Amino acid sequence: MVSKTDKIAVLAVVLIAAVFVGEYLTYGYEVDRDASASWESDKVSYSVKSSGSDEYRAVLFDNAGQVPVSKLYIYVDGTYDKYYRDACDLSDGAKPCYIEAGYYAEQVRESLKIRGFTDVTLIDGIELEEILRSTMSSSAGIGIMVLSYAIPGSVYSGQSDCLLVNWVNGGGGLYWLSSEIGRFYTDDDGLHKVSGDCTAYFFGTSVPVDCDDKDELGYITGNPVGGVFTEALCLKNSTTEFGIDITGLSGIQLGFGEGGYASISLVSVGSGMICVFAGGFDINQLDDVGQVIASKLTCDSVFISMQKDKVTRETVRGSFGLSTSDAYLFIYTGGTYTNFGACFHA
Repeated sequence: MVSKTDKIAVLAVVLIAAVFVGEYLTYGYEVDRDASASWESDKVSYSVKSSGSDEYRAVLFDNAGQVPVSKLYIYVDGTYDKYYRDACDLSDGAKPCYIEAGYYAEQVRESLKIRGFTDVTLIDGIELEEILRSTMSSSAGIGIMVLSYAIPGSVYSGQSDCLLVNWVNGGGGLYWLSSEIGRFYTDDDGLHKVSGDCTAYFFGTSVPVDCDDKDELGYITGNPVGGVFTEALCLKNSTTEFGIDITGLSGIQLGFGEGGYASISLVSVGSGMICVFAGGFDINQLDDVGQVIASKLTCDSVFISMQKDKVTRETVRGSFGLSTSDAYLFIYTGGTYTNFGACFHA
């Protein structure tokens, strides 16, 4: 015969087991997410699937014929630590933001991967030169990301007629993060500061850069720019330090800004594009980098429409009317903290 005490003990075990099962179902269950799209002459239909519960957004935009980046190379500077202090000492105003370059490059790759962008390769200075030379006549759709305050002198040494600038003008995409664009280069003799206006070498004209040496609170802004793209993509970084003012240039600004500077600027340069991400290396910038690149935004992107809703253990379907032949549809789940993404083009 089972005593009352034994029955209570058995009940306690059952309850504890139930709690653990509940915890597993809540936290240990791997959520299955997916999306698809089908294109017709006058509309695009899509579906979003989640075995959990997610907010989703479907963002439709037109790239007006500009080829977006679909293959990304991330330059990891092997001399970053060696010359970082020198770069700080030689900088006028704000100092380059310090990172562990290899680690941050891996985080960028992971941020892109969860959004469906997987063609990412980490490269050194020698490989950077090789890639620029071998793709000079076919750079459209290829992106180079600079995670350093300096570029190897073999591809740029403070002049407009250099390998990197010519490559961008030919159709490539350059992504620059968290330092004054083009201010330093390195060679066998060390770190060199470019004299004069380094922005003119890249953009063909002088471009103001927000290099004021601000304190932590001084460069946080609360002014969204870029119209509905900022809200549609849940962009978060509100830092303008090292951002540029693109007044008079062809391009778009996203994120947050003030005084003409923005946290994200995409500028048309020849047949290519330069994208400057302002601020320091942090989670807000990292997420914005993932959203902008994985969504296939370009300097010519024009917002068309957005739909958002929740998907909970089901497949949700929707559609947009079309009046353009170069539309892109970026679908992602998770809202501010994106956990899945996919981009579609007819």
